Amino acid sequence: MDQLGQLMMLYDAYGGHLTPRQRQAFALRYAEDLSLAEVAAELATSRPAAAYLLRRARETLLRLEDQVGAVGRESSERQLLERLAELLRSEPADLTAARRLIEERLREGD
Repeated sequence: MDQLGQLMMLYDAYGGHLTPRQRQAFALRYAEDLSLAEVAAELATSRPAAAYLLRRARETLLRLEDQVGAVGRESSERQLLERLAELLRSEPADLTAARRLIEERLREGD
């Protein structure tokens, strides 16, 4: 996954933990794809101040993911489900490989 996609997933999971100003800067920069100068103008602040808000927002999102790991777990689970679906759609369905994947995942949870 690209860096922007990862950031957006982190924002979806943890954006509520950012300050309102950080959320606004993040949305302008990443969701609306504004340049740093445009973000600064929208926020009526300087470019360095806008850059600081964005840096702090990214740091907070990354720190929360390190602590909680929800996005990583969700991504891992999605990959497992996609692989299982692929095995079950094959002709003939590879039930042995699907069963093995499920058993491996269950052992990892112990």
